[in-house]
Amino acid sequence: MPGAGTSRNVDAYPAGDKVLAIAEGTRDAVLVDPRTARVVRRMVLPVPASGAGVSRDGRTVAVGDAKGDVVIDDVKTGRILRRYGAHASVVTNLVFSPDGRTAASLSDDQKVMVWDVKSGKPRLTLQGHTGSILGGAFAPDGRTLYTDGLDSSVIKWDVSGGRSFGVTTPGFQRIPLKPVPTFWGYYAGWSADRRRAVLGYAWGLIATIDTATGRLVARDKPIKEISDLALSPDGRFAYIVSTDGTLRRWDVAARRFDKVTTLGTSQPKGMVSVSPDGRTLAVSTQLDNAVYILDASTFRRIAGRSVSGSPA
Repeated sequence: MPGAGTSRNVDAYPAGDKVLAIAEGTRDAVLVDPRTARVVRRMVLPVPASGAGVSRDGRTVAVGDAKGDVVIDDVKTGRILRRYGAHASVVTNLVFSPDGRTAASLSDDQKVMVWDVKSGKPRLTLQGHTGSILGGAFAPDGRTLYTDGLDSSVIKWDVSGGRSFGVTTPGFQRIPLKPVPTFWGYYAGWSADRRRAVLGYAWGLIATIDTATGRLVARDKPIKEISDLALSPDGRFAYIVSTDGTLRRWDVAARRFDKVTTLGTSQPKGMVSVSPDGRTLAVSTQLDNAVYILDASTFRRIAGRSVSGSPA
């Protein structure tokens, strides 16, 4: 990956049937065919990316930089729409609506800007957070935007243009989970119906949340450390990897681990992902950058060390 290194992570985004990978803080990007791992196209972004997003069809890339500029780039035609000084501080993230017509930029300046992708013009500026804004997601109909930030709040915005309000749902209980200052690592898995979330914290805590009510359903600490977490689409199982070299399956209802494997290697495990149908897992190892493909039910290897290389 050009531009990557020990001090620059690589972010990957689904882009239609391809994957767009960007080295953080650089203009370097590559479009990859995930079936063959072949680089289809090398791209030079208009600005060094502090935050980026890709439309679901892979046609449009939105990039923000450390100065607050926002750029919308049509990948097919090369048409670039740029807004200088859109934000007063670094752009942390950009997200697209499902139809790709709307994008939202999030920033350290505590503002959310909603953009018309075709014209590159801002539609709305939303204010309500009191800390840096990090994450965002549109509802399936594109009329509602959810954002979260370092002020420990999640805000639900109506971006239809009719009301444009933010709702912090004060009736929900504030979940009694506090970060530990010496650790940095929080992982969330969502069921396909979005009614259940399972959170994994780096220091080994697992929490189950009923997202319809905001209620903390369960809280357990069955393991010393968590590197990553993925939830099965039906919400029954959380797959958890750790630097102790294990992949474990957490039964959410029974609140216990019912399967564990090392994949035949003591390598610390780094990331885990589950397929949309819940049948297949992908697990990476940290030191040799290998990726293993597994049957999610049996933990049987479908493919062994399928990908390897030097760390990016």
